[in-house]
Amino acid sequence: MTAIFISYRRDDSRDASRRVAERLAERFGKDAVFLDVEAIEAGADFSQTILDGVRAASVMLVVIGPRWLGAQSVEGKPRLEDPEDFVRREIETALDWRVPIVPVLIGGASMPAEAKLPASIRKLSARQAHTVMDPGWDQDIDRLAGIVAKAYDVEPIPVDTFSYLRGRRQGLFRYPFRLARLLLRPKRFLATRSLGRRGDLVDALVFFAVSTALAEWLLIVEWPGKSWLLFVSGVSVGALGALVLSIPLYLAWRVAGADREYGRVLTVLSYQTSVVHMGLGLSGFLFFTSINFTSPDRLRRVRDAIAEGGVGGTLRNDVNALLTTTGWETVSPYLFLFFVALLAWMIASWGAYRRALALSRMRSLIAFTLTVLLASTPVLLFVLTAATR
Repeated sequence: MTAIFISYRRDDSRDASRRVAERLAERFGKDAVFLDVEAIEAGADFSQTILDGVRAASVMLVVIGPRWLGAQSVEGKPRLEDPEDFVRREIETALDWRVPIVPVLIGGASMPAEAKLPASIRKLSARQAHTVMDPGWDQDIDRLAGIVAKAYDVEPIPVDTFSYLRGRRQGLFRYPFRLARLLLRPKRFLATRSLGRRGDLVDALVFFAVSTALAEWLLIVEWPGKSWLLFVSGVSVGALGALVLSIPLYLAWRVAGADREYGRVLTVLSYQTSVVHMGLGLSGFLFFTSINFTSPDRLRRVRDAIAEGGVGGTLRNDVNALLTTTGWETVSPYLFLFFVALLAWMIASWGAYRRALALSRMRSLIAFTLTVLLASTPVLLFVLTAATR
């Protein structure tokens, strides 16, 4: 999928749109720019591919030339009045999915008046346009690229090692913003972060490392018997668990028909497990904080049990006691809702794999089923073996 979707009307701005796409591809990479002629593979569903590209985009550029508004069908009717007009549907989809839109005016065109647009896309007239003039074409496109990079979080291709490392450092400062986007719009965020570019997987692993470290810190803040060894162990186990889970996940997508795109699968999984780890960290923090607030003596007993007999002794003797505390009774409904929300988010984010790997919904369902079977089989075998002893 892509980060920059270019919407245009072929009989109005075909050549200009291609020039814009080529220039942006030099700045952001070919895979980051969607122009229907180049981006749609042979045999793909044209309509569905375009609409999926819009939904996954970080920003849509609507190229408007002198004949954009006045284009007519063979019957002599305005094409924008046709509900099936592709340009209209692209803009409608972007507005429905809240994809940012930047009108790009070329050839001396001006923004169409709100009254001349169909009701479903009249909000387009309120968007701030960027004008590209023939005399200063290169400079105007460079300014447009700067706007896309700064305002819509689309990263350019690094020109050298220093700029690459600087981009990774800047990514750390944007962590809260990216976490919010990941939580609120997972499919669109993940689709724009799994394009197969060199930095995609690195960014995902950095995001995963930060998320896992924060989650483990939250988990042990109120955990009895906390230590740096416990923190390091938790981060290591979280990383190892994600790596192990990526194997059946990748195998499932390969069986479902995906190309050899382990990097894209691991990229999406890294973001997903980041959210899972943050959810577990927050829930653990809430759990132990509530018990420590309402039943400090009970938590102190657990701390002593860990010091004397380790975590195993605590599990045998004190878990039932912990689950009958006032703190647990207070927080348990919230934890239940929290885990339901986390499960719903995981289901909602699954579509990012399909978009990143360009597969159908049926193949996505097959991959999901196979992943569940492959991942749960070792657990079931362990449970059955333990039960028969």
